[in-house]
Amino acid sequence: MTIFEKLSTLAEITDQDEMIKACKIIPGEELRLALVVLALAYNKNEQANREIFLRQTQKMDSLKEKIKELEKASK
Repeated sequence: MTIFEKLSTLAEITDQDEMIKACKIIPGEELRLALVVLALAYNKNEQANREIFLRQTQKMDSLKEKIKELEKASK
């Protein structure tokens, strides 16, 4: 089983105690690689969250402008 397969078996665990037990399947020499994979996944997730937040903020700003325009037009 590769390190990536081992890590993907951990992906759905949300309980801390279960995660600690499950992490014992990763040998000590593979822990550094596991940490690198975890850091890369975390960074990718953060980047995606920033992009989603930016798009949502832009859409909200656009909708606020449309609301203002509609309010002016209805007066």
